[in-house]
Amino acid sequence: MKTTKTRTCCALLVAVLTIAAASSARAEDLGSLLRESGWDRMMGTWVDAETKGENVKVTYAWKIKDRVIESTSKIGPVEAVALAAVNAKTGEVHHAGADSRGGVSVGKWSVEDGKAVLRLTFVSGEGHEGEVTISHQLQDDDTLIVTVDLADSFSLTLIRAK
Repeated sequence: MKTTKTRTCCALLVAVLTIAAASSARAEDLGSLLRESGWDRMMGTWVDAETKGENVKVTYAWKIKDRVIESTSKIGPVEAVALAAVNAKTGEVHHAGADSRGGVSVGKWSVEDGKAVLRLTFVSGEGHEGEVTISHQLQDDDTLIVTVDLADSFSLTLIRAK
């Protein structure tokens, strides 16, 4: 009887240690992913080159260090906030946001051909649904080219705020 309890306890201990090791190996944090891909340079505040932030201002900052990024933006009169974090099970970087007009969006980030790509589904404040792809390309450490692919594509040059 004592041998069976000891074996059971040992088996449970091995199972717990195996699960803990497997989950810690999978749960890579967002900070590590950004540093490995070179996209940690995206952190900070970016403004449109033309008006120096009067028309467009976007900030990427750690909400929870190395785990959750909060992005805030002001594009004209519309303000928005979003959070991005790694799904520990899949390793995918998920994104969820909302804006001052009642719109919401959810999607995923990926790195493709050196670009940070955000694919979103959204519902506007008026109830219109759609999909949008937003590609980010660092021209250098202080210049970010953002391309929005909706019904019509357009690009915007953002510079790092000083």
